[in-house]
Amino acid sequence: AHPVPATRPAPPGPGYGWPEQCPPMQAANAFGWDVINPFEIRFDPGEESWELHDAVEVGGADLEERGDVAAFDQDNCWQWDPKQVLPHRISPHVYPEVRNQAKVSTYLYLQTPPGWALMMSDLPNSHRRFRVLSALLDTDWYYPAHPWHAVVELPQLPEGEPVVIAEGEPLCRLTPVRRASYSAAEMRPDQFKQLYEKGQSWLEDNGRPSDDPEAPSGALDIRGCYARQQRSFEFTVNPRRT
Repeated sequence: AHPVPATRPAPPGPGYGWPEQCPPMQAANAFGWDVINPFEIRFDPGEESWELHDAVEVGGADLEERGDVAAFDQDNCWQWDPKQVLPHRISPHVYPEVRNQAKVSTYLYLQTPPGWALMMSDLPNSHRRFRVLSALLDTDWYYPAHPWHAVVELPQLPEGEPVVIAEGEPLCRLTPVRRASYSAAEMRPDQFKQLYEKGQSWLEDNGRPSDDPEAPSGALDIRGCYARQQRSFEFTVNPRRT
C-alpha cells in the first residue's frame, strides 16, 4: 500500500479541551506521511515473550512483474533470533531485552533527493499497545535490496489479549529531514527583549478582552486567531509516473 498524507484525528468525544483540538498538536499529527500496514499482524502472549501468530510472505515475483526487478521474497513480519548473525548479532544478555520486538516490512523502497533523509517514527500523540522505534533513514544514498522495515516494540509482559496491528491501520510515520548543520544558542538580552516585544505586539493586535471573570486584568483572548494564522504544511502522494 502507498503511504498516505497524515491527517488530524478528530477528538474522541464532544466538548472542549481535548489535545486533538490544540493547533500545534494538530499540526504535528498531520505532519508527514503514514505508512499503511498491508496485512493483519497478531502477536499472542507466550510463556516468556510475545509470539507472532502467522506471517505473510510476499514473493519477489510481484515486483518483477511490475518493475522488471528480481527482488527477494520477504515476510511481512519477523522477530529477532537469538542465534542470528545477519543483519547483526544479538548478545545472549541483550536478547531478553529485545525479544518483545518485531520487524514489520513496509514493502516500500524509498528514495529522497540529495540532502534529504526520512525520519521513521511512531504516530505522534498516539496511544497504542505497541510503539514504533524511531530511525533516521539515509534514503538519499542507501538503497537496500529489501524494502524498509519498522521495528515495533510490544509490552514487556506478554499477557492479556493478543496485540493486533490491523490491515489498513497506519503503521508508522515518515517525515522529511533536511541534511544541514543545526545549532542552538542562548539569546542575548537585546534579542530576548526584541522577541518579547514582538510577542506582546502580536497579542495587542490580535487578542480581544477576555470574558473570563477569573482572568487577570488586561488578559487577552487569542482563541481562534492562532489557528487562523497558523502556517500549515502540505503532504501529497503523486500518481505513479509511467
